[in-house]
Amino acid sequence: MLILEDNRIRGSIHIPSPSLMIYDVSNNELSGEIPPLICNLTSLHRLLLGYNKLSGALPPCFGDLSNSLSILQLQGNNFGGAIPETFTSKCQLKWIILSSNQFQGKVPRSLDKCSSLEVVELGNNQISDAFPIWPQGLPNLHALLLASNRLHGVITHTFGLRFPKLRIIDLSNNQLDGKLSNDIFLNWYAMGGKGKGQQGYVESTAITHISDIDVYDTSTYYITINYKGAKLSGAKVLNIFTSIDLSRNNFSGKIPDSIGNLVGLQSLNLSHNNLNGGIPSSLGSITNLESLDLAYNMLLGDIPRELTALTFLEIFNVSYNKLAGAIPQDNQFSTFENNSYEGNIGLCGTPLSKKCGKEKG
Repeated sequence: MLILEDNRIRGSIHIPSPSLMIYDVSNNELSGEIPPLICNLTSLHRLLLGYNKLSGALPPCFGDLSNSLSILQLQGNNFGGAIPETFTSKCQLKWIILSSNQFQGKVPRSLDKCSSLEVVELGNNQISDAFPIWPQGLPNLHALLLASNRLHGVITHTFGLRFPKLRIIDLSNNQLDGKLSNDIFLNWYAMGGKGKGQQGYVESTAITHISDIDVYDTSTYYITINYKGAKLSGAKVLNIFTSIDLSRNNFSGKIPDSIGNLVGLQSLNLSHNNLNGGIPSSLGSITNLESLDLAYNMLLGDIPRELTALTFLEIFNVSYNKLAGAIPQDNQFSTFENNSYEGNIGLCGTPLSKKCGKEKG
């Protein structure tokens, strides 16, 4: 094992012994490109080079390296070019985290050969691709994080069927469009409280050991999601949270009533789209919901009283829509301030200064 994370090491990537199993030099000041010789490390199970000053394109042989590699973290560097399209059916990858770089081109279709993948994080790059990706799906995927790229296309009604264990999805800040069909949310089983997905738990078999050495200490794994208006990083994200973030796209049409089936969901962000119609009363069935952001759409009607059943709700934002009527006052709704409702001239009641009919003197 070579673990030198969180130091101030400078220079280029050193190629160690081919028998090395863990190579962790994340959070340093390394620079330059990754040499192709790194692919000679055929026993490597974990490669963590995140948060350095590395640049250049990834060696094409990275696909072969994945035949032994389970964890690949390269986030927070200056890598560019296309992500190699060389993954094979022997791929052992479970986590691939390449976020916050300058990757271009498309999401590798050959990643669908990595059937053990549980985390794909490619956010904050310059990837331009059509959605959906991987038409055959990834049966063990728990987290799909593709925010802040140039993805376009629609989310089809079969999307959930291809990713039955998906419990964290972030497609925010892209160019996706179309309507959110009723069937989309019917098929997201892991968020619907069916089986172990209800508790937000990732099977312990997802992270194994090699011989008698626990090479997968989860405290060193990091993914990042937007949660309650802030970025949340850490390995515990997978064990605790279920979230959907489709904000800052071009989705249109109504929010489907079927979204109420996602009773295990804790965070939902559909803000900054072109959604219309009313707020579904079925949202009141998602009793685990802690954060709900529907701001900057074209939603009509009132705020359903059924939402007062969301007693864990801490963040609620419906600002800048076309809502009208009295704001509910029970439970958590007594804690929300003006900024949750601003930009809806038809709303009335506390905390707004505009009184409703019976309240007027």
